[in-house]
Amino acid sequence: SQIEPFKGLLLGLFFISVGMGANLSLLLEMPLVLLGLTLLLVAVKLVLLIGVGRLAGGLNSASALRLGMVLAAGGEFAFVVFKLG
Repeated sequence: SQIEPFKGLLLGLFFISVGMGANLSLLLEMPLVLLGLTLLLVAVKLVLLIGVGRLAGGLNSASALRLGMVLAAGGEFAFVVFKLG
């Protein structure tokens, strides 16, 4: 409760620090490899999240698919969305 007023500021600082650590030269050197690996990661996360939603969450197919679609593309931002959900 003591850091509640600073939560937005700290969250912004976290996203800025992650963005500053990005290696942009790697993106320019191998854009297709990075795009392919990113899509593979999202696809694997989607399948895993659908499975977790179905098995552990007891969701029906449509709700599990929605869960997977919302959380699969997110990284650290998924924690913010997950808390709201």
